[in-house]
This record gives sequence, C-alpha cells and structure tokens, in this order.
Amino acid sequence: MTREQFTTKYQEVVASIARDLTKDGETLLASGAIDLESWEDNYLLPKAVAIAAMKSGADKISMPRDEHGKLPSKLSREIANFQHFI
Repeated sequence: MTREQFTTKYQEVVASIARDLTKDGETLLASGAIDLESWEDNYLLPKAVAIAAMKSGADKISMPRDEHGKLPSKLSREIANFQHFI
C-alpha cells in the first residue's frame, strides 16, 4: 500500500466512524437514557458519550475475526503496537 492509498482509505474510515458516532449520540439522546438537565453546560457529557460510542464502535468495525469473535493474534498485536505510537 502506498502512503496515498493509506491516507485515502484512512480518511474514508474516519469519516464513516464520525457518522456512526454522531448517530450513536442521537440514538442515546432519543432513548431517554440521559437526563440532560442534570448535566452542566460543559463538555463532560459529550465527551463521556463519545468515549462510550467509541468503545462500542470499536467492535463494530469490520475486521476478520475467528469463531469466538476475536481478532487474529497477529492483527491484535499490530493494533496494540500502533497504540504505543498514537
């Protein structure tokens, strides 16, 4: 893969994730699970919802998995390694 190919594909993935995060936030609000009036007008609630949506969303990303739903060990190691550099 070239740098340009990676950049194009990565931007597509990020845009898709952003759409999903927005949709998840809207779904959560519509569910009535959040009492907005009990939260201060700051970024704490949106950040908490974003974290919850990202944690949930990580499992939604289409990746090859085994019969137990786990990532192949090599791929899992690569992801862990990438996290050290981010």
